[in-house]
Amino acid sequence: MPRRRIHVTGTVQGVGFRPFVYRLAAELGLAGFVHNDASGVWAEAQGPRDALDALLRRLKDEAPPLARIESVEAEEIAEAPEVGFTIRESP
Repeated sequence: MPRRRIHVTGTVQGVGFRPFVYRLAAELGLAGFVHNDASGVWAEAQGPRDALDALLRRLKDEAPPLARIESVEAEEIAEAPEVGFTIRESP
């Protein structure tokens, strides 16, 4: 299964972005997690390639109203044994 590490920058903290990513990932049947740090929101998502592509597209197109996306970067990473999608505490 393909897995991608995703980094979203801009006004993405304090605007409900992590719950938004969680809802999208759950709807698309993806496994992984989302969290934020000082540089933005990070997620790792694993599942069918078309669902991963849809996640990336929808992150930009359907972001919460108060969010202002500057960039969405994604890279393929190694598959990890994971079931379900979670919101992790900020490091």
